[in-house]
Parts: sequence; structure tokens; C-alpha cells
Amino acid sequence: SCPVVREVCADTQPKLRRAAALDADLAFYRRKAPAATARAEAFATRSKATTAYCALLDAWPSSGPRAEALVAHLYTRYLGDLSGGQILRRAVARAYDLAPPGGTQLDAKDGVAFYDFHAIGPSTKLRRFKDAYRATLDRLDVADPDLVVSEAVDAFRRNTALLKELDFVVLGAAAASARHARPTRGGAAACPFLAREGISDASGTCPVTGQKASEARAAPGASFGLRDVGLVAVLVAAMFLLIRAVTPSVSGGP
Repeated sequence: SCPVVREVCADTQPKLRRAAALDADLAFYRRKAPAATARAEAFATRSKATTAYCALLDAWPSSGPRAEALVAHLYTRYLGDLSGGQILRRAVARAYDLAPPGGTQLDAKDGVAFYDFHAIGPSTKLRRFKDAYRATLDRLDVADPDLVVSEAVDAFRRNTALLKELDFVVLGAAAASARHARPTRGGAAACPFLAREGISDASGTCPVTGQKASEARAAPGASFGLRDVGLVAVLVAAMFLLIRAVTPSVSGGP
């Protein structure tokens, strides 16, 4: 019902809908790696970052300056998938050998449908679509431009929080803690994720994986394999939840 959001979504939203593609990707990974995918989907429902983001979008107002600021989250989600997401698509297809027989990574469909904007057209048309999308955003007459910018920053931070949580699923508590360690005033390094949750690196349990940090340190090092399929699957599952949450706010359906 927000005129500014309608102006952005009127022509573009039908071309950006991918709920069916997300369902197809999840079905593919359930067949390819059922155990890893089950773990990933369980994480998606428990992820604090995803739950908080969905709650934010569910409660989004339908009028006023804050309603207009929803376009910042649309910008972050969709232009991210249309830009860096296309690089991720090729990386996933290459890592898991998803190219069809006789085809290339660019021909991959199974497992990477989320990144396929077939309603827009071939990849050569994506840049023109992005340019037009940005031009529409630039023309918007919003009541509070600073609020829109603030929401864009918040959207990036929320997506970063989700990716940091994913490290705990794929790498384990100890390895992820080390990756995200930051120097403290005392000179020692501490994981900000575990610190925020009030958990000790030495004896606590990761709230995402349920794994004790001490057990994770004793476990074999993480390797690139089926566990990484879980990472792709959880990204799909988490984005599925986010797309389901944001779409009713802008168009009334998935």
C-alpha cells in the first residue's frame, strides 16, 4: 500500500520472484546430501539472525517514512543476487560439478535455480535490468532519505550476521571462533559472536550448532565436501524464509 514501494515493485517484482526456485533447490539438496541438508534446514529455523530479520520484515509498516525505507532492503536483496550472486552461482556450480552433460557451469540449473532470473532473460540482460532498477530508486521522492540509507546499512549488517552464523554450522564452534576472533583490550582474541551470546570459548556451547567448543577443537579439521553442501542448502533455506517474509510486504504473494 506504500506508493514508493509500489513504484519500485510494479514492473520488477514479478521478474524477481523465486520462491518456486528456492523450493526446487532445497528438493535437490535433500536428494544430494540429505543429512547435511537436514542439519542446514534445522539451522535456518533456529538462526537468530534469520529469525530477527524475518520478524523485522513481518512487522514492517504499510505507510509513512519507514514504510518507504523498505526499498533499501529490496535493493540489498535483489541487486546483491543479480550482481555478486551470479559469481556465487558459478562458484557453486563449479564446486559441486553441477554442469549438465555436454554443458558448462553457466548451463547449470539443479541446485542453483535461486540465482536464475529467467523472467528477466539471459545474463546479458541482467545489467540493463540492474541499471533500470537503480535509476528507479534514484528517482524516488522519499520523505526521509537518511532513513533509507540507514536501512540499507542495517540490511547489510543483518546479512553479514547470517553469514557469520553459517561459519559455525560448516566449520564448527572452535574454527569459527578463531576465524572471527578480534583482539581485546587485554591483547587476547575473543569471538564476538560467542561473546554476544555470553558463551565462553573454552567451555560453552555454540547456540547455533549445539556443539561444545572444547569438542570442536578435538574434532578433525573441516574439509571441503558434503558439509559444504549444507552451507549452500542453508543459504537457500535462510533466503527462502527471508523471501517469504518480505514478499507479502511488497506484493501480497511469493
